[in-house]
Amino acid sequence: MQERIFKNDHNIHYTGAVHEVLKHKKNRGLNFYDASDSITIFHTGYSKKEVERKNKSERNLNLLFKELRKKPNDLLTLFYIGESMMVDTSFQDALPYLQKARKMLQNSRFKTHPLLYKIFCDIFICMLRLNEDMETFKKTYEQAQILDKECPDFHFYMGKKLFTAGQYDDAIEFYDKCFKYIGTYKYSFESKVLPQMNNIYEELLDLYIITENPQKIVQTSITLLRVNKFHYKSLYILTKTLKEAGESQAVISHVLFSIYSKTSLKDQLYILRVVETLALNQLYDKVLNLLTEDERTQYIQYKEQENKDL
Repeated sequence: MQERIFKNDHNIHYTGAVHEVLKHKKNRGLNFYDASDSITIFHTGYSKKEVERKNKSERNLNLLFKELRKKPNDLLTLFYIGESMMVDTSFQDALPYLQKARKMLQNSRFKTHPLLYKIFCDIFICMLRLNEDMETFKKTYEQAQILDKECPDFHFYMGKKLFTAGQYDDAIEFYDKCFKYIGTYKYSFESKVLPQMNNIYEELLDLYIITENPQKIVQTSITLLRVNKFHYKSLYILTKTLKEAGESQAVISHVLFSIYSKTSLKDQLYILRVVETLALNQLYDKVLNLLTEDERTQYIQYKEQENKDL
């Protein structure tokens, strides 16, 4: 088996049944350096067959419970049990271990430790999956605020809970708080929110649609399209909203071509698909005329064949 980290100090070793936490044999503090600019790590995970063969989740939990019997109040073991159960989608079982780990860490001298952020986020995820009552969820959010009032992840999870509860205006307030801080926030823990920012923007777009806020719908759709201009839903909603707001086809054309290229065939076809669906005939003809004669002929033939197939 290949080593994942190569040691150059015999006093540093792994501890823990599963997660191999690095510690100094003489309990000295370790100096950690950010080498992310110098090192690239490729982790491909386990194949489905390998996971089935080893039954890795069950194996990990067996090892962790064995560790817990030896050290019943070991904070890290409690945390890892909770996370392993979450991987197994056993959110109801995971929650007590995460709550116990949270209380232990909050009552220790390490009450601002980065691990506490991760524990809070895991607790929020479990509560969302279990549809925990609003009062309990808010109390947990308030406890997280004592730790950090600016953490974007905490605001997002509170907003997500309000969204699922149908409290849409309140949900928007917390999504806005998340976006307010996320650009400048210095993370000390591995965020589960950052990698899904596009999805969160899509949820915010849905909230603006539900609350009928055309200006915000347009702004959020454009933001999503700046990241991925081939996100059809955002393009359709943007164009539809502009049309329903009474904007002229000339204005709609100006907005769309601030995002899309007039010389890219893929961009042109994407716009054609939307404006035809929304019966924006003048804009459809304008975009169609941007195609070369051969492209235009092929497109019209394709549409005719598509209509025949229907």
